[in-house]
Amino acid sequence: MTDNLDTSPFSALAVPSDGEAVFLVDYNGIVRFAVPQVLHEYGYTHQDVIGRSVLRFCAPEDSDVLTQRWLTFRDDSTRLSAEMPLTLLSANERRRPGRVSIWRLPDRDEFMVAFHTIDQTRDRLETLYSVLMTASSTLELDEVLTIILKEAYRLIPCQIITIFMLEHDGSVRVQRIHQGECEEYRSNIKEHWPELETNRIIRETGKSLIINDCDNDPRWVMLPDHQSTKSWLGVPLIHCAEFLGELNLDSPEPNSFTQEDAELAQALATQVAAALYNARLYETATRRAEWFQALGDIGLAISHLSLRDVADVVYRKISGLMDASTFFIGLYDSEADSVHIIGAYEHGRPVPDETMSANTGLVRLVLRTGESVIIRDSNVEPFPPETIIDGDRPRSLLMMPLFAQDTIVGVITVQSYQPNAYSPGNIAMLESIAGSVAAAIQNARLYDQTADRLAALEALHQMGLPLTSAQDLDTVAKLVIQAVLELFSPAEVWLFLSNEPPEKSCVWVGRAIHLHGPLHISFKVCSVPDPIINQVWQTGQPVIIHKLDKGQSIQIRTNMPRAVQAAAVYPIRRGQDQLGALAMLHWEPYFFRSDMLRALELLCMQAAIAFQNARHCTSLHRSLNEVQALQDLARRVSASRSLDDILNTVVQAIQDIYGCKSASIWLLDEQEEIVALRASVGIEPQYLENARLKLGDFVAGQVVATGAVVHVPDTQTEKGFHPIDPTIRSMLSVPLTVQDRAIGTLNIDSVSPNTFSPDHERILTIAGGQIAAAIETVRLLQETHKRAAELEQLNSLRNELILDLSHELRSPLALIRGYVGLMRDEQLGSIEDEQAAALDIIQDKSDSIARLIDDILSLELISPKTLDVMPCDITDLCCRAVDEARIVFADKKLTFRTELLDGKCLIGGDCVRLSEVLDNLLGNAAKFTLDGGTITLRMRLDDTAGRVEISVIDTGIGIPADKLPHIFERFYQVNHPIKYRFGGAGLGLSIAQRIIEAHSGTIWVESDEGKGSTFTFVLPLHSD
Repeated sequence: MTDNLDTSPFSALAVPSDGEAVFLVDYNGIVRFAVPQVLHEYGYTHQDVIGRSVLRFCAPEDSDVLTQRWLTFRDDSTRLSAEMPLTLLSANERRRPGRVSIWRLPDRDEFMVAFHTIDQTRDRLETLYSVLMTASSTLELDEVLTIILKEAYRLIPCQIITIFMLEHDGSVRVQRIHQGECEEYRSNIKEHWPELETNRIIRETGKSLIINDCDNDPRWVMLPDHQSTKSWLGVPLIHCAEFLGELNLDSPEPNSFTQEDAELAQALATQVAAALYNARLYETATRRAEWFQALGDIGLAISHLSLRDVADVVYRKISGLMDASTFFIGLYDSEADSVHIIGAYEHGRPVPDETMSANTGLVRLVLRTGESVIIRDSNVEPFPPETIIDGDRPRSLLMMPLFAQDTIVGVITVQSYQPNAYSPGNIAMLESIAGSVAAAIQNARLYDQTADRLAALEALHQMGLPLTSAQDLDTVAKLVIQAVLELFSPAEVWLFLSNEPPEKSCVWVGRAIHLHGPLHISFKVCSVPDPIINQVWQTGQPVIIHKLDKGQSIQIRTNMPRAVQAAAVYPIRRGQDQLGALAMLHWEPYFFRSDMLRALELLCMQAAIAFQNARHCTSLHRSLNEVQALQDLARRVSASRSLDDILNTVVQAIQDIYGCKSASIWLLDEQEEIVALRASVGIEPQYLENARLKLGDFVAGQVVATGAVVHVPDTQTEKGFHPIDPTIRSMLSVPLTVQDRAIGTLNIDSVSPNTFSPDHERILTIAGGQIAAAIETVRLLQETHKRAAELEQLNSLRNELILDLSHELRSPLALIRGYVGLMRDEQLGSIEDEQAAALDIIQDKSDSIARLIDDILSLELISPKTLDVMPCDITDLCCRAVDEARIVFADKKLTFRTELLDGKCLIGGDCVRLSEVLDNLLGNAAKFTLDGGTITLRMRLDDTAGRVEISVIDTGIGIPADKLPHIFERFYQVNHPIKYRFGGAGLGLSIAQRIIEAHSGTIWVESDEGKGSTFTFVLPLHSD
């Protein structure tokens, strides 16, 4: 039966020999009997064995395990036998490995124990084979070292077995078994492997070395911790011709090691070297893989352009590869000369970000020198004097600069509270990561900078859109303050706007009530700006205060919630015009970056344009309102027919438009040469006694005398000026001018200084001209009405005179014509031929006088009311008129031509009167056309205009150009000898014009002296 409690991986490899030792032990494990072979084989006497515990003869390292297994077997009565490995000690303490078998004796509390010795050579070979298989199947160096140490300690009698392994950084890793216990520690041998003679021989020869007597061998150097060592075995660890360390065995007994032990140790050392080499290759490959993985993850984080992501990834990767009890990345801000700490961790816990000066501590040293700071053990290597330690002192530290394109952008640091925590591999890895982190910082900064600039430009653009349509100062101010709060998040924003008189300076104050919450903007009017704003406004230069020095203060305004610690105040100006200032305030120290200030400057430029446009728009609206009001006033004035109504309307409207205290109009009395107050509003009665001024006296007299505007911004500062009303502080007086002649003044007054601007003067001057024109128009209208009444009266008298005269002339003319007829009929006696000729002349002249009377009466009686209007075919009238003219003027051998329309052409008119016009024009043409000439009657139809055009064209003597304007006047005749051929009173063309105009038509003449004339008239067509 086999005991399955044995867990040794080499128990199955033990091969027993034929020789064995048999013991009889009791319930407590005390030896009661031993075969003689025990005494002979192991050098014990009978007295040394009988009565003692069997565990006394076992190797000490097996004691606890054997005791536990013994008790387990003894107390389990169901088990009759068991087996377990065992190492017996001989009398001289040499180890004898073997296997023990135990049988329970029936009906007795005793047990028989048989110890089988193992073939040592075979055991060693089997052990080497097992070690080789184990080393080749695992890359866990610690596991291989532990197995080799235990097996060497089991197979080679010694007190201490030690493996020294030379590390890459020059330190020595030590692992050993001392009195059966495994130990591991690291010593710090910085420069080289210790140059002891034994080490030198092993290293140079590459072979094992045995010191049989350490006390007397000159090659041995007795160190303090080797006082108990009497014999020593050293074996080199060599693989691929590379010295990796040593395997040392120490024994308290001289001559403990044989050549066979050296060979076994060399074989084990070979396995150790191979395992160490492979483990290093594996460690290097693993570390490189971890590096590449870390760099890949960091590269992925870099692609996100988030410094927070980069810092977190870097910490996770570094903390997985090395001790990072303290970690942070410092972002260097060269503009602010500060370092922003991000991604900080203390013992695995995140630490809030903070900003520190770049002029203190190790950070300053690294930033200024660009060199890394490496502290392996602060107990051995002192920190640089710049070091500032807050809290526990680290034992190991790495701080490296972060370079991006030869520009230092920050630092990265890891710290450990263990000495020698960072190997050269760790340093190289951190250097590789530092490059990626620097690139990430640079990219993120460029991205953030670009994003910030784009955001600022977008915000400015978005602000510019409503600004372009803003037409009042309050809207512009709110848009600007909102943009500043959203872009820069200050505690408070002040916007000061300086207005020229009569406007008042004003200030808008804005702040966010809550983060990302609604905005609160207040407004107030101020006459004197605060000192710092006044400084910026006066000088046109910005004021930037990142942090107040001790003892300094900024008093922007009173009743502030907190003291101002940082401020940026920029002027708002357009060209040379200083419009105001914009202030960003912070309750804590704040660094205003150049990009921010540039954006603020651009914003102020946009604000200046918007404010100027708003001012122009406001001024334009005001001017338009004033002009509109003045236009309304002009319409009201034009509708007035009384001068007093006009003047009273004007002064009341002017006072309403300009909101002034008083308005008045003074007019010039040219006969008395005085300027008198004709209308006023707002003037106290006691001041009206001085309402008549001489030319040149006071303001009104001066304005009328000179024709120039008088503007007094402040009566109290104007030397030698004394207003009639002492309460008046500013006044404006413009002349009322007609044809460069001042007929009076229009005055407006205010109780406040600087009330009236040049715009008021300009608009009021224009209004004054309109008012003066209205006054003059009313005057002329009154005179015209008076003259018209007089003319109407004269016209009535003329008409009565004409009618009376015509009546009075007809009676004697009829009597004369009657007596002429009696005399020609010789009813009053016979007459001679000469008398008959005289009577013909009297008859002819009487007929002429009768025709003249008829023409005069006809001219006076023609009007639209006297026409007999009906549809009339003007084409037929023209045909008949030409036919009659051919008969009448047949003796002149004239040619009459017609260019008439086909068919009828109806007009609404008096056919008799229109025939009279045609006869008149044809007769007039025949009268002034020499014999053999041509007269043409032409008709043209204008359907678009709905009218017909008729022309009488002759080839006569024509009319001089200077006579054409008078051709249609009554009794006007062109002074030409040919006029006496037919005579006439000069009323025919006047009558023709009166008839055509009575038909809503027009008539005109075109003539070229010596070539003929063309008389044309147009008449509207008949409408159904």
